Amino acid sequence: MFCPKCGKEIPSQATFCSKCGTSISGTARSAVPEEPPLSAREQSAKAGKEKRPKKKRGKKVLTTAVLIVAAIVLLPVLFGSPDDISSSQGDTAGSVSDSETELLAIMDNTHIFYEETIIKEVNEYLGDSEGLSNFLEHQEQTLQACHDFLAELENLCQQAEALSGLDAKLETVRDEYFNMLRDSATACAEAERFLIDFYDLDTNVISYTPKWFDYGMPSEYAEAVSAWVQEAKTACESISCPSNVEFEWERYKSNLMYSEDIAEKMAMSNPEDQTIDWLRFLSARAMMERSNNTDEVLFDKFTDSIMNVLNHAVFQETHARALSDEVWNYVEMTPEEKEEYIFENIGYIELDYDVVDTIYPSLYETYDAFAIIKTSCTSGSRSIVVEAEIEGFTQKYVETFDLDATYRAIYIKPPALTGELNLNTAKPAQLKITVSEKDGTLIEAKSFPITLKSKYDFEWYSSDYGISTKDNILCFLTPEAEAIVQLKRAAVDEIAAMTGGAVQSFVGYQSIFPSNYATTYIQVAGLMRALYDEMGVRYNMNPYSISGSDQHIQLPEDVIKNKSGLCIETSLVIASALQSAKMHAFLVFPPGHAQVAVEVWNRGEGFMEYFLIETTVLDSNNNRQFFVDQVNAILQENKAPSGIITYMNSNEWYDYLKDEVEHIVDCNDAQLLGMTPFAN
Repeated sequence: MFCPKCGKEIPSQATFCSKCGTSISGTARSAVPEEPPLSAREQSAKAGKEKRPKKKRGKKVLTTAVLIVAAIVLLPVLFGSPDDISSSQGDTAGSVSDSETELLAIMDNTHIFYEETIIKEVNEYLGDSEGLSNFLEHQEQTLQACHDFLAELENLCQQAEALSGLDAKLETVRDEYFNMLRDSATACAEAERFLIDFYDLDTNVISYTPKWFDYGMPSEYAEAVSAWVQEAKTACESISCPSNVEFEWERYKSNLMYSEDIAEKMAMSNPEDQTIDWLRFLSARAMMERSNNTDEVLFDKFTDSIMNVLNHAVFQETHARALSDEVWNYVEMTPEEKEEYIFENIGYIELDYDVVDTIYPSLYETYDAFAIIKTSCTSGSRSIVVEAEIEGFTQKYVETFDLDATYRAIYIKPPALTGELNLNTAKPAQLKITVSEKDGTLIEAKSFPITLKSKYDFEWYSSDYGISTKDNILCFLTPEAEAIVQLKRAAVDEIAAMTGGAVQSFVGYQSIFPSNYATTYIQVAGLMRALYDEMGVRYNMNPYSISGSDQHIQLPEDVIKNKSGLCIETSLVIASALQSAKMHAFLVFPPGHAQVAVEVWNRGEGFMEYFLIETTVLDSNNNRQFFVDQVNAILQENKAPSGIITYMNSNEWYDYLKDEVEHIVDCNDAQLLGMTPFAN
């Protein structure tokens, strides 16, 4: 039941209104309408809207006179006359001053103006059946609406600041209220400006990335890409990116810049129109595919970040409305109640989390974060301390952040523990995150379940990393591992034995024979002999494929320790050793298999020519004498070697790669992509 005079909801058995003191007789109770009258809040909003003229873009529509008139008209409607208040029975509410009434009217009109500018434009876009075809027009209109609102907001703010007689709490609330709306509209404007500029960049530059098949020669393609990259760099730098999405934007731009590295590799595959280096060419194409896949994911990530900025702007505006509701309640409180009251919508911290559900330790370096905290204050500033840890896997992450009303994303990836970790099998784990004040007062504690894979687990395909993850196999290359150093030492002994003591070191690309082919061959032969004879490693014939989801892969040091390995595992051992000697290796993936290719020489005789290494042939048939005979055939008869280390010319490589190979990974790309092995 509602009071017929002031509209306050009262119990059905009440005999008088506890607010205004009006007597409620049985007849009066039965005469009370089912629906309550408009509340003071609703009456103010309705009257304020009726008093305001229709908005015209670019012109100020709310004046001090209009607000004062609205306040005068609404005063008796909202709160009753002074006589009513003074004569009410049992009324404990405090009196409402003219300044408080004017402040409330300004707040109501501010919300109305927000709806008639920003909200109106957004709703028109959402309701447009043409959708994306009118994207740019709607973004421009929304941007203008933001600017219109901000201009008028300053007028409204000045009017509110000119009010005298407000208590200290209301002055603080007034300032915070306008700051919230100013921050909200400013964030919207910055996001819209960025989207408009990016739309132009994407339409006029990014969409015109040169395609390799449009050019007759790789060198022509490289020149075109280089020019395009410079244009894209200039265009990207001209865009004003909101500071709170710079991380995502920089990652997106960096991926665009990979195009130049890819083009250079393309050009190197056919220098001066020589015979095409198919390994370089096809690995460059694989990198191009990776870059395209990454582009799509990173595009989604930074556009999602822009949407988070816009969502936070809505969040701020919602809290501004809630704050104005608190003011309505506050002004009717007694002085004692006002003294004790704490406004809930000031300095409120928003905390939202994105957390991975599965972590592959072997791919630790490929993660941007294990968790992202999306946070900000509604107003003002706060300092928070974030702690995060995965027990048994990471150290404790502790970082202090100064928050303001701007949305920000905090990327959390605790440093891995050092020493021996129990990561031999997959297991459930918890990512624990706490957010506290600087003085230690807990704000929030969260615990997220994750699956911690073993250090041997590898995932070939996943959207978590934003790339075609086949190339992440580079994280299993360990050229600096002690086991690889030991393998090279053993290989030196084999090389010395095969050369009669003429060669006493692992030389990489340095001349020790008249033929570079023989120099490269003898080192690979030494590694294969050492792996079989000295290290005792044998081929494990278990099935293997890069088309599956998860794969269990030993690191090179574990292959040597366990004296057994799959084709991918023995390939990783040999590729790691070649990398350690600064030699150029590729991982080659025929269906269900893995092999290694090594460049005969880097820049010089044998440049762009390769040996294919079959690392699974680890048996006594490939004895020391077999390799000596092959070296002699190279030196004395200029004969191409065959067997487990086979030379193929450009045409032979083309026939092999086009029909037999699913994927190629250039081991030199590990440095370009920042692929490093998990330290533990």
